[in-house]
Amino acid sequence: MYDGLLKVPLPKKVKLVVYADDVAVIRVAKHLDEINLAFNKAFERISQWMKTVNLQLAKHKTEAVFIISRKKAETIKLQVGEQEITSQPYMRDLGVMIDARLNFK
Repeated sequence: MYDGLLKVPLPKKVKLVVYADDVAVIRVAKHLDEINLAFNKAFERISQWMKTVNLQLAKHKTEAVFIISRKKAETIKLQVGEQEITSQPYMRDLGVMIDARLNFK
């Protein structure tokens, strides 16, 4: 069902990882403003595609982890439509805990 999502044109350097109905949006950048801009555009296009196939983005389930190489982890806020997503120190994806230091548990 989500195969069509992989054909949606996304901003440069934005990658999707899709498994069943789980979608991970990945963007690598040096500056937070690049990440915010890319995610806003990506989520807008993903939401548009979902509307065309009568699906809805579960914004309340949307999570973000800001993976960083610096010693001090930062918190970022992303805008998904009208919902603001604050990055967390870790998240669970397909049963795997992923944290800001890429320690998989």
